[in-house]
Amino acid sequence: MTAVGVGVGWIPLSEELEAELRRLDPPGELLEVGIDASGLPRFRVRLDPAVKAQGRQLVHLYESRALVLCELCGSAGKVHAGVIVTTRCDHCV
Repeated sequence: MTAVGVGVGWIPLSEELEAELRRLDPPGELLEVGIDASGLPRFRVRLDPAVKAQGRQLVHLYESRALVLCELCGSAGKVHAGVIVTTRCDHCV
């Protein structure tokens, strides 16, 4: 897994998602953790087409969870709008 443009705060969440994906599709994998052009969390995965819809639901769930975790430290956080959107706790803002 590659982390692009995010800190270590989302790594435990990413590892949890990868474990869920591997239960769904053992050769499946989490390819990348990052943010999209607007700054929102994105998880890119590779899954068997037979389980892609279920995997997409898991990815959306984890992207939603990332919106309330500081991407830098992993503490409870919230989305902060600015030039780009970030997810930070009060300490890391």
